[in-house]
Amino acid sequence: MSTQEIETLEAKLAQAMLGNDIAMLDRLLSDDLVFSGPDGIIVNKAQDLALHQSGDIIFTTYEIGELLVQSYDPMAIAHVKVKLAGNFKGKDFAGDFRYLRIYLKQNEQWKIIGGQVTAITG
Repeated sequence: MSTQEIETLEAKLAQAMLGNDIAMLDRLLSDDLVFSGPDGIIVNKAQDLALHQSGDIIFTTYEIGELLVQSYDPMAIAHVKVKLAGNFKGKDFAGDFRYLRIYLKQNEQWKIIGGQVTAITG
């Protein structure tokens, strides 16, 4: 996997998050996804998609900043700094966040199998 491939996938993910594109999110996320949110709660793919489908999470800003990729074919790790704004379960949020995403090649397609997000406070 090249850095360019990850950059492309991250751009598709950003568009899907902003547009609440459930079909694209479904294609990008592995059925085995384990994701830890900024509150420490772990969600799987079905729960993640449900947050988007229900409108419990809405992104109004999703701007990718720094992107560092570590490639270990058939896996890659993306460290992404993102400026976010939106609403989560009725509460507005905005700020800089750091995502760590683990990509795994499954059935000849790269999927996000794991991840975590942290608010940048300093």
